[in-house]
Amino acid sequence: MPSIVTEVSNLVRAGDRERIRGITAALGKWVLRANEEYVESRAIVSDPVFSRFGLTDAGLKIVLSRGILLVTVDRPLAGLVEKLKFDVLNFNHLRFRDLQG
Repeated sequence: MPSIVTEVSNLVRAGDRERIRGITAALGKWVLRANEEYVESRAIVSDPVFSRFGLTDAGLKIVLSRGILLVTVDRPLAGLVEKLKFDVLNFNHLRFRDLQG
């Protein structure tokens, strides 16, 4: 979904300058190879999840129904995805596990 790539790009650009260059280059290479899934905004706003989670997250819910794994740091989104029985990996859980050693 183009809106997801936009959000990733915005998050990446919030980091330090050296990392931004490398991650932005990697994101660009990935986008050139990726098979993007497109969901019309009309379908997204018709989903009940839209009113609580917004356009991108509701669109993700629709895409996840196609059997795609979601990796996120967004706890509310991860909780929704788990509740709906879709595959999700909350990246914060990996960070916490690494901190514990």
